[in-house]
Amino acid sequence: MNHNLAPNGLEKAGEQKVSDNYLKLMQALKDVEFLGEKKMKAEAEQVEAVSDFDLEGILGRKEKLASDTEKEHSQEYLIRERHEIICDRDHIENQRVDVVENLENQTLEYRFKLREPLTGISELGQKLRTESREKDGVAELKSGTSVHLGEISYHDLESKREFRLCDALVFEKNGIKVSLADPSARELGDGVISRKRNTSNLVRAAIGLVQMEVPKAIDETAAQQTMDEIFRQDLGVEDALGEVSETAERDYKIARLKWQYKLDDLDAEQLERAEKLTRKEVFPGYSTFVESGKHNEYLAEYGEDTRAVHMLNSMSVDSVYRVLTTGLMSTTERFSRGVVRNGISSVLDIDSGGADNVFTRIMNAEQRGKIQNHAVVLKPEIFDRTDWYAYNVDSYGSTNEAHFAGRLAPEEIFQRTMGDLKHYSADNEQMFRTGIGAEYIEAIEVDELDRDELLEGLREKGLSEVNGRPIEEVIVAREFDEDDEDDDDDWRDWGNFEGAGESVEDFLAQNLRKQERIEAIYNGEVKEVSLGELTALAESSEDFNDTFVSLAEAIMGQSGGAKLKTDLETHLGQVLGVEDLANLASGKLPKDFAPNDLGVFLFAKNQLGVDFGQMYEEAKGWTV
Repeated sequence: MNHNLAPNGLEKAGEQKVSDNYLKLMQALKDVEFLGEKKMKAEAEQVEAVSDFDLEGILGRKEKLASDTEKEHSQEYLIRERHEIICDRDHIENQRVDVVENLENQTLEYRFKLREPLTGISELGQKLRTESREKDGVAELKSGTSVHLGEISYHDLESKREFRLCDALVFEKNGIKVSLADPSARELGDGVISRKRNTSNLVRAAIGLVQMEVPKAIDETAAQQTMDEIFRQDLGVEDALGEVSETAERDYKIARLKWQYKLDDLDAEQLERAEKLTRKEVFPGYSTFVESGKHNEYLAEYGEDTRAVHMLNSMSVDSVYRVLTTGLMSTTERFSRGVVRNGISSVLDIDSGGADNVFTRIMNAEQRGKIQNHAVVLKPEIFDRTDWYAYNVDSYGSTNEAHFAGRLAPEEIFQRTMGDLKHYSADNEQMFRTGIGAEYIEAIEVDELDRDELLEGLREKGLSEVNGRPIEEVIVAREFDEDDEDDDDDWRDWGNFEGAGESVEDFLAQNLRKQERIEAIYNGEVKEVSLGELTALAESSEDFNDTFVSLAEAIMGQSGGAKLKTDLETHLGQVLGVEDLANLASGKLPKDFAPNDLGVFLFAKNQLGVDFGQMYEEAKGWTV
C-alpha cells in the first residue's frame, strides 16, 4: 500500500488526552507466555487487537501453550507472536503499530510506518556510506540525535538465515534501539535494488519504516519516558501511541473510503457509508476497516462464483497445513515474524512495494479449472476489506507512484475481469494488506490425483477440521471443463507438452517433485544445485526469469553462490559470442534476448559477481 493513504492526506483530528496505553500494553505483554516454539494454532487462544487497552482484559487473554502431543503432531514452523496497537491521529500509517515479540533478544519490536517519511534520511545515509563508512562515522538528525549507519534485517527462527531489507540510520536511547529505514540503498546487504515496476529505485516496502527494539526487562517508567521522547523529538509525532479519538477515527474512515474507491470527495451517501465502516480483525493481530456486506453487490453483478484466489507456490502437505492453521501472510509479515523463506518473487515484491500484501487473483469456477497449482479459494467476504488495491496485469503489487496512480478501484477490477470474460486477464492481481486469516478460506482446490494423498497427510498431522468444517469439505477436487477446447495453450492439452510420451500421472508426479524441490531450496534445505537443475526448475514455473533469480538467491543464502557463479560463467562463455559479451560489458542486452532477460544478467553481474568485461576481453583474445 502506498505510504500516503489519501490523495490529500488526513486532516488533523484534534487534540487528545495524553495516554500511557502503550506502557500498559508493554507491561501486559511481559507477562504473556509467548510461544516462540511449535504450536497448534487452531487450539491457541488469540490475544485480540487492542484498541481500548483494557489491561485486565489483556492479562486475561494470555496465550496458552499447546500440549506436547499437539506440538509433536503440528510440525508447525517457529513464528514470533504479534499484536497491534490502534493509535495516533494522522502520522502513523493505518493508525497502527505492530508489536512483535523476539524471544532470542528478549525484546518487543515496535514496527510502523510514518505516513510522511522523515526528510533527509537517504541523504544522511549516502553521506555516511561515501564519507565515513570505514571510520564508524556519525551524523545528526534534525533533532540533534547522533546516528550511525546500520541495517534492517530479518532472521529465520529455525535456519538462522538472514535477509537484509535495506540500510538504516540507527541510534540508541536508554537501552531502546531505533532503526530508521533508508530505502535508497542496501549497500550493507545484497546490493542492487530491482527496478521492476519500480522506477524510483527505492526499496519501497521500507519507505517510512521505523523499528524500535524495547528490552522486556527495561524499567516501565524509563521506557515510557524514552519512547515519548523518541516519538516527539526524533520522529515529530506527538502522543503517538495514544488512544484514537472519535473525531480521528471518523476522519480516518472518510480517508479510507476515498482511498479504496479512488474518490476525491464524498457525497452524502458515500459519507454515510464511510461512517458505517467497522474495524475488524481479519488476520490474527491485524485489523482493518471493513464495509460489511459489500461483497454481495459484486456477486450479484459479476457472478455468484466470483472469488479471490491465492496460488500456492508449494503443493506440499506442510505448506497446505500451514495455510489452514495460520492463514496467509505477506512477505514482510513472514519475515518480521521469523519465517524467512523466499517465494517466487519475494525480493522483487519487497522492492516494488507489494511485499506488504498477500497476492490474489479474481477468478470464477471455470477459470480456476484451468490452473495447475493448489488454489486457496477465499470466501467472498474478503472483498469487504478496505485495505486492498488491484491491477489488471501482474505488477508485483507496485506502489511506485507512476504505477500506483493507475491502480483499479474495486468496481473497475471486477469489470475488467468478470465483466468482459472474452478479454479476461489471467494475471490480474489484488493485494491485501499484511495477511488473510484462516477463517476466510472457503476451500483449497487441488487436482483429483493429489486430493487423497493430501487429505491423508493432513490427518496424520492431526488436522481433521478447519473452522468447524470437516477437512474433506475444505480440500476439494478441481472441476475441469472437459468441453473447453478453445484454448490451444491449455495446460491439459497433453499432446503439446514436452515429454508427451509420458502418462498424465507421470507428468503430474514429475511436476510435483519439481515443486517439492523448489520448496526445499526456498526452505534452505538444499545447499547446492547444478545450473542445469536450476534452469529446469525455473522452466517449470510461469516466469522463468523471476524463478531463476529467486532460486539462485536462496542458494546463495546457503553459501552455494560460488559454484553457481562458476557454472554460469562457463555456460555463458559457451553460448555467448564476442559481440554478445561486448553488449553485456557495456550494460546492453545481447541480440535476440527479450527485455525482461536483462534482470537475469544484472543479477549475474551485481549479485553473483560475473565479470562480463573480463569475459569479453578473454573471448576477444581467443578469436584473434
